[in-house]
Amino acid sequence: MQKRWPKYLKTCRSPYAEMAQRAIGGKASLLAHAMIQITLFGGASVFSLLAARNISDLLHLFGASLHFCLCLFAVSLFLWPFMMLRSPMHFWQVSIGAALSTTVAVILILIGTSIDVPICFQAASYAEVTPRQFTLGFGTIVFAYGGHPVFPTIQHDMRQPRHFSKAVMLSYIVLFLLYAPVAIGGYAVYGTSLTDSIVSSIQSRQQEVASHRLMETTGDGAGGEDSTPRRSLTNDIPRQSSNISRSICTDASGAPPRESPENHCWQMTEYVLILFCDVRQIRGNYDETGCGRESSRASLV
Repeated sequence: MQKRWPKYLKTCRSPYAEMAQRAIGGKASLLAHAMIQITLFGGASVFSLLAARNISDLLHLFGASLHFCLCLFAVSLFLWPFMMLRSPMHFWQVSIGAALSTTVAVILILIGTSIDVPICFQAASYAEVTPRQFTLGFGTIVFAYGGHPVFPTIQHDMRQPRHFSKAVMLSYIVLFLLYAPVAIGGYAVYGTSLTDSIVSSIQSRQQEVASHRLMETTGDGAGGEDSTPRRSLTNDIPRQSSNISRSICTDASGAPPRESPENHCWQMTEYVLILFCDVRQIRGNYDETGCGRESSRASLV
């Protein structure tokens, strides 16, 4: 297209729509543009919710209380100026910072998970794999690796576009090396008590705080890509030195009730999230016990 139409040598903000326009016509261009915008809006909504949740949980660790909806509004305001830029090439520094933050966060998560192995692994329970659970889990994995809407733009901005295939292959390999240990290790250690963000399941406060700070930069919840039922984050568990006394995986009594005002924020975003995953998993099951059943908890005590 760049050889036939020199205008594409400059910035092209809707490459898929332009491809459809040249190949099929105007209606196909509108359809492609609408599909890409819906995909990007839905993906941005999910990551914005995760970033807001991480910020809210981090503030709660230090005794500050800021409503989840306000955190979501703050995240949206922070990201809005970047949306006004033409291309990712104009804010590549943000991408580099996010990649470095994600790498460090994954390392801290793996360290925190390994520390919890002696306690939580013994009490972990695992859900039976059903076709529905497998489908939901596979959908979550595919969503985590989804980046096709921006691929043509990235290739266009590269100094040597012919190396795009190598860059994509390397990117997916690096993503797999980052995602797989967190997903597999998190579910193996915490089982069905794994929360919607694995960071909040970690029992080491130092790793939890540091991971929250890093995840605020990336907007990534780093949740395990399993499809098991998940329990909501516990907001009122005492932060004591004993792992068992403050463990999310052994006590769910501090979970907020279903009537919590925070749930209204989730209700407003359900229609967006339903495009990508089972909303009930994101919201969590407040009635579920922690990292094991009562018998397991008793044996630990």
